[in-house]
Amino acid sequence: MEATVLLADWAEAINGKLYIQGAGWSRISPSRLPGATMAVVNCALAIKFDVGWEETNQKHEVTVRLVDDDGNAVVATPGNPVRVKAQLEVGRPPGVTPGAALDAALALQFRGIPLAPGRYRFCLDVDSQLNSGGVSFSVF
Repeated sequence: MEATVLLADWAEAINGKLYIQGAGWSRISPSRLPGATMAVVNCALAIKFDVGWEETNQKHEVTVRLVDDDGNAVVATPGNPVRVKAQLEVGRPPGVTPGAALDAALALQFRGIPLAPGRYRFCLDVDSQLNSGGVSFSVF
């Protein structure tokens, strides 16, 4: 399974299609209160999966997690790392050519993540395979 991940201001998945606004950025300068060391980041991930024929009609575990530049989990509130788990299952519709890859879409919204200036990465793990994809960004 392959995945394309875009960082965006907003994203939504409807009927297998991604609707995206403000996508493709990798640097953000969120406003912060004077003297504050942390910024509050709002963003979305738009993920397009290419599911191989042999991977259809079965459940796949998908995890998205936010890590810092050292690979440590980012914690939004004490004890709560920024992480989303989901299941993905793509069926084979009638008339699809055997062997063809099928599309699946997933959109995730992240609001109010406190981040210090630095480099971060949203990691996409599929079926316990770490870093199946992802996207990096900088906060300054």
